[in-house]
Amino acid sequence: MSGHQILVIGRYEIAEKDIVDFQAAAVATARAARQIDGNIHYSFSIDLENPGLFHVVELWRDQSALDARLASEEFRETGRKVAQMTVLSRSVTHYAGATATIL
Repeated sequence: MSGHQILVIGRYEIAEKDIVDFQAAAVATARAARQIDGNIHYSFSIDLENPGLFHVVELWRDQSALDARLASEEFRETGRKVAQMTVLSRSVTHYAGATATIL
């Protein structure tokens, strides 16, 4: 596995009827992800201009740490919950080997 840090940036646009349920799932999955060895940062946020738009930012020590997250039962269970919701759009991008500079 690569020793490079992994950055994941995503967005989920959720139908109004499912916002509360998605919020609950996002809080639970963020808490679980933060407990995984190799997680450096994990956050969900609500867009200030569109309350149905959620942003996720994840930073992982390396690919094996992210793989552990993706293989977790909690991650699969969250996926099953979200599959029952109306997701209007979804975009998630994986960046490997990111170099960080504090601004």
